[in-house]
Amino acid sequence: MGMSTWNAVVMTAAAASIGCGARLADSAVSPAGDCARGPVPNYMAARAQQCWYATAGGRWRIVNHDFHYDVLVMQAEASTLDLTDDIVRRVTEVHGERFVEILIYVRSEAGNPATIRRARWTGGGRVEHVDFAAS
Repeated sequence: MGMSTWNAVVMTAAAASIGCGARLADSAVSPAGDCARGPVPNYMAARAQQCWYATAGGRWRIVNHDFHYDVLVMQAEASTLDLTDDIVRRVTEVHGERFVEILIYVRSEAGNPATIRRARWTGGGRVEHVDFAAS
């Protein structure tokens, strides 16, 4: 995926996210920008994109999302690409029954990330990873 495709995904997701999902409770975001602990009812909600999720291995956040019929595409930023499987697990636990395919593009939050990892989850629970250079 070239940079123009990435930008197209970002722009499409930005436009679509305005009306997507229900809002989380105001308590979903702490003053420090960390998400409240506990279950997340909807990772597509606007509030779910305004905080960082903490894990034992680091932190991550949803940058944007878009969906078309039964396919969800998300963009995430993480302290390390090693969090990709955790992100996929959490998102599919909440949204896996609604979508037959979920694509999550993860970038490192480091200043100038060189790699993007795409995780492709399908309804059967299979996850495939593809790493490619960010341009």
